[in-house]
Amino acid sequence: MIKKELHSLKWSTIYQLLTSAISYLTLIVLARKYDPIYYGILIFGFNLLEFLKILSDPGITLYNISIFSHVKNRKKFISEVFQIRLFLSIITFIIFLIALFLYKTSPEIKIIMLIFSFSLFPYIFDSRWIFQGALKMNLSFSSRTIFKLLFFIMIVIAIRINVPYYEVPYILFLASFLGYISSFPLIMKYYGNFNVTIRPTKKAISFLKSTLPIGINQMLMASNGIVAIFFIGYLMRSSDVGQYGAAYKYSLFVSGILSIILNSMLPIISKNTLDKKEFKRYSDFYLNILILSLFSAAVPIIIYTDIIYKFIYGSKYLISAPLASILTFANLILSYIHFIGYHLISRRKQSKYTRILSLVFILNLFFLTILLPGYGIYGAGISMLIASVVSLVLAVYYYKKYVKSSLNQMLKTVITIIVSFIATILVHCVLKNWLGFFVSVFLVIILNLSIIIYFRRLKGENQEK
Repeated sequence: MIKKELHSLKWSTIYQLLTSAISYLTLIVLARKYDPIYYGILIFGFNLLEFLKILSDPGITLYNISIFSHVKNRKKFISEVFQIRLFLSIITFIIFLIALFLYKTSPEIKIIMLIFSFSLFPYIFDSRWIFQGALKMNLSFSSRTIFKLLFFIMIVIAIRINVPYYEVPYILFLASFLGYISSFPLIMKYYGNFNVTIRPTKKAISFLKSTLPIGINQMLMASNGIVAIFFIGYLMRSSDVGQYGAAYKYSLFVSGILSIILNSMLPIISKNTLDKKEFKRYSDFYLNILILSLFSAAVPIIIYTDIIYKFIYGSKYLISAPLASILTFANLILSYIHFIGYHLISRRKQSKYTRILSLVFILNLFFLTILLPGYGIYGAGISMLIASVVSLVLAVYYYKKYVKSSLNQMLKTVITIIVSFIATILVHCVLKNWLGFFVSVFLVIILNLSIIIYFRRLKGENQEK
């Protein structure tokens, strides 16, 4: 069984890396083609769509992954889930139309946002949860990966023929429709034909009650970046949205790798099939060492943001490079908080994880209202950083109390980060170029490995005594 779980982890990681890489490349291509003012409108639309997806899928996908292997009549269950998601999407779309009518902006922007919202409906047929729930990770590529790849190819072609920015939402809808529908032959191969109708029942309401706790956490996890985009879009210019959007996506290049590894663990953690001692040894050692390495290796990327940022986006986005450094560090902390949260979930402490995420959201919302008017997009970054640091304290407290783990691993992480920052800053003072970046990466990795070996040896000596 353990071999099967680790095989699934491999495919889940590949899936996460591939889809995330395609998404990042797509947004980079769009940023390099369009000025921050137009890129800002597109970023606002993409985030709006993500918000609508969360409302139409309140924890259903994650809940289904955890229970699908125990479902007896899978064909009927798949039909019922599609039915529930279709009903919720229609309700969400109606609410969005009312909000769009009341929102004060130009008719052009309203039309663009309306076209973005149409992509909500193809998302209903995302089959990722079906194959992940059955631990067939190699088949979970079928819908979302095809959609993202199609969208990337279409965007590259559109840019080559100079398609205006306001036609991007149409391309998104076409790619999402073709991508998600493409998985149906695989679904029918394993589970047969099925019908989807709009018929909400008492069973559907009961099902939504089961998914709601997960849905709340899912909303809170994704809300911080979305809320910042909405605040900036409402209070400031669309070019500011573009600058913030570029910085936020840059921050996910690094923290996203960490999140990918942790998200890949979710199907395994949710099933809880590994022996508890072996699972603890596996997660506490290998994953913590991986997190430690990623945190310290990210430090040169944070310090040398200007060089990398210009290479990725071009000089027109350099104004938001310092913001990218702040957001990168904040999102790394949030990724570590999610790691702790997965442990809490595995020990049936879902409510504690919800408290942590709620604190992140409340603090971010509070400081956004204070800092954004005076400090602009940089205020949004500082707000995120404050919220993540304070919430990490609560997360560590719960980790110590309910996971019954010592703080040694976290102390190693803190020490390594501090040493990495000092070493990188010293190199940066002498070499502010690509050579300095590569030298600092090499130096930080050596220091990281040295500290890990030192702590392991120290632990061994203590055990001998």
